[in-house]
Amino acid sequence: MSESLSRAVEGPRPGLVCHRGFGRGSVAENTVAAVRAAALSHADIVEVDVIRSLDGEFFLFHDGQEERHFGLVSPIGVPTAAAQPAVAPPASRRLFELTTAEIESLSYRWQLEGGARVERLTDVLEQCPDIHLQIDRSWPWWPDLFPVLRASGRADSLHLKAPADEAVLQALEAEGGDLQFAAIVFTEEDIARVGSYDINLVGYEIVAETLDGPLVAPGRIAELKSEGRFVQLNALTLPEGQILFGGLDDHVSITRGPEHGWGKILEFGPSLLQTDWPHLLWEYMAALDGR
Repeated sequence: MSESLSRAVEGPRPGLVCHRGFGRGSVAENTVAAVRAAALSHADIVEVDVIRSLDGEFFLFHDGQEERHFGLVSPIGVPTAAAQPAVAPPASRRLFELTTAEIESLSYRWQLEGGARVERLTDVLEQCPDIHLQIDRSWPWWPDLFPVLRASGRADSLHLKAPADEAVLQALEAEGGDLQFAAIVFTEEDIARVGSYDINLVGYEIVAETLDGPLVAPGRIAELKSEGRFVQLNALTLPEGQILFGGLDDHVSITRGPEHGWGKILEFGPSLLQTDWPHLLWEYMAALDGR
């Protein structure tokens, strides 16, 4: 685990991961400005999503959000690692089906008129050198992405995140085993599968729809941490309705009170906690420290 990552996960309280950067007001998510705003909002790590254009350039964007941001109709989901998507009609195209020029012609329709555009991965790598990045949803394009990450000189201040699927792990072991990696895990079988690969495993993101499973049993998270890996839990409230940690999330924390959401998650002892509201969660944890 690199020094940059260790600083975030080994403090007296959980490190905060800001989901897609802190996009509010005139600042669009998954942009350099959102990454900087997240750091100013007390995030220790900033999660960003990455896609590749049809002609091979990498951009910050969460695949499946084209209709919300640009009015482009697109099915939700991520292509498989082997997918070579055909070019579809403009009305139904997803960003990975567009060229670099086409992507850079788009602007986020709910932001300042013409003022927020889709940004290249290299922009955030170059302009935010001191902010640790968690790179999500990039695995379909890993063979082409790995050289970009190594060439950036940022390998120690970022880590990849992806599901613990066989195809994903095989691709990582084959060409990216040196890069820091956190596995998204749902079961003990996922933990075992990840451990069978020769990769630079630095942590787990546990997804638990209910809180009665073995991964969140008393002592299990502490055990995983004792093996030198971080454990990340989620307070995210996703629009698709997926429950990431027993229904304890940002929305509950804000509408009912932080003790009903964030407070209960903190009792599980995570190394990292991902949120859309890092400044509010930071203030809550600071208040707990001062009790």
